[in-house]
Amino acid sequence: MRLAQVIECRYFAGYGDAETALALGVSERSVRRDWTLARAWLTRELAGGSSEFPALFSRERALGLTPDSVRSREEAGL
Repeated sequence: MRLAQVIECRYFAGYGDAETALALGVSERSVRRDWTLARAWLTRELAGGSSEFPALFSRERALGLTPDSVRSREEAGL
């Protein structure tokens, strides 16, 4: 639900990170993360959810994580 709110604030209202964070009561970092994830999701959906982009638009990729860093975090119990 918050991803939709971030899209509303950023795209439709024209808010920046700080304004969106204030409106939603979250940190600017959370807004930037959600905005990246929302854009990746929208791009994939608008492309028809094609399987051509499975790794390119994964949540981990949207957050800037590599398969090795995800595996390392899992092994460390994070």
